[in-house]
Amino acid sequence: MSVDAVTVAALRQELAQALEGGRIDKIHMPAKTEVHLSGRAARGAFRLLLSVHPQRARAHLTSVSRENPQTPPMFCMLLRKHLINGRFAGLVQPPSERVLHFYWDAADEMGEISRKTLVIEMIGRHANIILVDAESRVIDCLRRVDAEMSPERPVLPGLFYRDPPKRGTPPPEGKPVEGPVSEALDALYTKRDLEEQLRQRSSALTKKAKTTRDKLLRKAGILRQELHDAQHREPLRQKADLLMANLHRVGRGDPSVTVEDFYNGGQPLTIRLDPAKSQQQNAAALYKAYAKAKNAEAALSEQITLAERDAEYWESVLDQLSRVSGDRDLDEIRAEISPSRSPRGKAPKLSQPMRFRSSAGMTFRAGRNNRQNDLLTMKLASKNDVWLHAQKIPGCHVVIETNGAPPDDRTLYEAASAAAWFSAAKASPKVPVDYTAVKFVKKPPGAKPGMVVYDKFKTLLAEPDGTLLEGLRND
Repeated sequence: MSVDAVTVAALRQELAQALEGGRIDKIHMPAKTEVHLSGRAARGAFRLLLSVHPQRARAHLTSVSRENPQTPPMFCMLLRKHLINGRFAGLVQPPSERVLHFYWDAADEMGEISRKTLVIEMIGRHANIILVDAESRVIDCLRRVDAEMSPERPVLPGLFYRDPPKRGTPPPEGKPVEGPVSEALDALYTKRDLEEQLRQRSSALTKKAKTTRDKLLRKAGILRQELHDAQHREPLRQKADLLMANLHRVGRGDPSVTVEDFYNGGQPLTIRLDPAKSQQQNAAALYKAYAKAKNAEAALSEQITLAERDAEYWESVLDQLSRVSGDRDLDEIRAEISPSRSPRGKAPKLSQPMRFRSSAGMTFRAGRNNRQNDLLTMKLASKNDVWLHAQKIPGCHVVIETNGAPPDDRTLYEAASAAAWFSAAKASPKVPVDYTAVKFVKKPPGAKPGMVVYDKFKTLLAEPDGTLLEGLRND
């Protein structure tokens, strides 16, 4: 839920101290309901987060650096025009309201310093961010409200700003937040917002990956049944032989004939017939079906292998979608699965694999997605580097840079922990991880991104330990 008036009062005091002497250097909108203002103040650098999320509207300092869209929203551009280099001039909370007025002294188009007020109204679904000029007129707002939407209080450029109508503030729920309020709100809400936004943005890709995977698995199931029938084709030939041996017992137009099955100890066997065909034609049809099944066996086996391999690829895409940490990760996966439809107008430049430094000082890297896995294993790695991957499940490629010296046991285990953590089995207590020299890892012709085969490998059990890996990150 949104913050209450008591928490806003504590925030006002904390933010006023943190922003004292501050100047805005950067303004971003990583999400459509969120504005970040960054700069330096007397106490050091600051990043102010203003959110009008319907359920989590708030204003606080944040330590989380977010990825931003390649094209800034119009409201973000407007804020940059009016507030960049603006100096903090005060912060006011209207009595008992979930509203904050941030005052900034910034140069106008003529170079004259004027007072601008950035208002955040943290009032549930009516939450808004409004930029007001020195004459109290609305320059613009994140959510424009016309007279039809709110006859009592439209919020539009050019209108005078008026305080929101008294709707009644929710009673304080217990004591106000103790300690640094921004830190508490950042821990409580910011990660949740990021996860929700990524989940929404990745939903279409996730749906496509699941639908394609399930379709391929159904196809493989149908092909396996066809293969089973083809492998059990012998009765077709036997029935044809029995018909040819009993030509005298069948009249034209008979729907069936019962014969002694000399393939089964002379037991009676009834064979269905096509009444429109002669006995020889019925026998020829059975021989033809037998030959078709025989010829289809090899082709069906190949088709099943391809369908299962493609399903495995889409399973790996789902695994990577579950681990995305920002829009760039999503863009790279989108470009991978739809190369002809580049996201946001152009294909994103492929980012580099994650880099770690082991306890013993050796470097190992891990791919974030299938394209990075290919880059790491097929291009960046040396043939004598050590390659690791979680056994028989989707996951990232991990490569230890050996520089000609074999890795120590601790480095090997830490790299294996990375392969386990960045895999579909990260929730397991222990994960089998295969490892071998890069020279024994091959990419089959025509294989999907990230798909490889390998041999001459060993296996060790590793614990997926995200905390350990965070301490080893060396990007």
